Amino acid sequence: MTLFCQKTKIKLLTNESMITLRRILSSNLRSRLSTMLIRMSSSEDDNDIPDDDVCLLRTDLFGTVTGTNAACGQFYLQDCKWDLTVAINRYFDQPDNARLPPWIRRMVSQDKDTVKTMHFSILSWNLDGLDNRNIVSRVNAACDEILELEPSVLFFQEVVPENFEVLKRRLGEKYQVLENNDRYYYHTSIFIHRTNLECTEHHVVDFARTSMNRNMFIALIEFDGDVQLCLVNSHLESGRKESRIRKSQLEEIWSLMAASPDDVTVFFGGDTNLGFGELKAVPANVTDLFQDCGSPVDACLTWDPATNANLNIPKRCRQRFDRIFVKASKPARFKPIEFSLVGKKLIRSSLCHPSDHYGIYCKMEKIENIEPVDNNEEK
Repeated sequence: MTLFCQKTKIKLLTNESMITLRRILSSNLRSRLSTMLIRMSSSEDDNDIPDDDVCLLRTDLFGTVTGTNAACGQFYLQDCKWDLTVAINRYFDQPDNARLPPWIRRMVSQDKDTVKTMHFSILSWNLDGLDNRNIVSRVNAACDEILELEPSVLFFQEVVPENFEVLKRRLGEKYQVLENNDRYYYHTSIFIHRTNLECTEHHVVDFARTSMNRNMFIALIEFDGDVQLCLVNSHLESGRKESRIRKSQLEEIWSLMAASPDDVTVFFGGDTNLGFGELKAVPANVTDLFQDCGSPVDACLTWDPATNANLNIPKRCRQRFDRIFVKASKPARFKPIEFSLVGKKLIRSSLCHPSDHYGIYCKMEKIENIEPVDNNEEK
């Protein structure tokens, strides 16, 4: 099975538009550019010109959408008072008010008045579906917290028919549900937000060693039109006696991450069942997002009998079972900025928590204006 394939990029410039662009550049673009600064200072109202950083962003976005350069972007943007939508439509010989494709509209909407930061976030949560007590009220409480945060990606473990139906009903309007084939009574599931994520393919890969039907749920995703992601959701083997099997499963995931292309960001998250001291080290190019965010003390214990009403076991058995790891692309496309726990609120009607696990939530900033890596560059 090939998990990674070279994706054919859509060419935005047709042969006809390329000829038109060459004609513009050869006939009058140079002369028009030579008077650009004069026109900006004398014939236009200063109030019509955005701030410098906004102008720069709109020029970059124009170039990204049309496949042209900054000079061509300035030429078109100047003629329509820096209205990016109108400039793009004029370039493609469309009416000024023509409706742009969705992925272009998302880019244009970023710069209306200010330069906004694009965020990406992941929430991973073992929903304790194997405990049927208060299962409907518990998953509804989980959905309440999820809808408040609206993470980009949701990793669920211990999904069963009883809570899966509630998840799809409560979250289906905002999230696309990636099917896991439902081969077993309980399984993992991935939900991706409908606004700026597109799934190109997804697979379920069984571990070589497992006595509990554990596997990797892998999805290849495109974020915000230009960032390639590989998402890996898993529930590693449970129990203290299964440490060797659990570690072998983790090695399979590390191998998958190592094999990913440099331009793909890989996120692995889920219920790892790794106790303190069980994980000695991670691969050199992989990091733990909890540690990347400064190891916040209040987000360390994801399975905590001392604070979770669902766990009736000795309070000393406190663990950080739930984790999210990342192998960053080259260059990196995300900067982690926040790591926290969800599901710590007690459900008053049933006097329990949404799960015996707390969910983990990580928020990141998308890094813009990166320079592509030249794989052919001599070292």
